[in-house]
Amino acid sequence: MRLIDADELCNELSTVCDDKYDRTVEWCIGILRQAPTIDAVEVVRCKDCKHWKGNDEPVPWNDGKIFIEVPCETKPTDFCSMGERKTDDD
Repeated sequence: MRLIDADELCNELSTVCDDKYDRTVEWCIGILRQAPTIDAVEVVRCKDCKHWKGNDEPVPWNDGKIFIEVPCETKPTDFCSMGERKTDDD
């Protein structure tokens, strides 16, 4: 399974300008609009989190883990439920 932006796909399909495909395009858009949805959120990896205080270099004495502001260890590709994406100000 893979997640897609169904709204964007419907918008793209609606730009098809060939009259002979109108009914097919409308059918496809209808199917997409009725498709089940998944309650998903974007994951923020530790390396992209504003609280992460490490770099991409593994720490040999700590099994590649790096401490962050809260008392736990993470690797750059880990993630948590409290991850906050870095902004330009961070």
